[in-house]
Amino acid sequence: MKDNPIRLILLRVAAGVAVLTGLVWTGQSLAHLGQATDLYRKKISDIRELSTLRQTVLRYRRVLTDREQMASPLTPLAEVLRTAL
Repeated sequence: MKDNPIRLILLRVAAGVAVLTGLVWTGQSLAHLGQATDLYRKKISDIRELSTLRQTVLRYRRVLTDREQMASPLTPLAEVLRTAL
């Protein structure tokens, strides 16, 4: 069985096409990588901002809860004074 020169040429052409296809796909992936990176950076920024807003809302809720707890014992006293006077 001798190596057929036509088979070797076809094999080289097929290998060349495979390599070129891989290079084209790699190039396209790298071109889209920048867009995806920008998108993920924006999403991360949005998540950080939402997290900060959530922490602010939680702090406001704690302050309101504390003020309501401080004010609730005074309410019956005001009613007692109102009924007594």
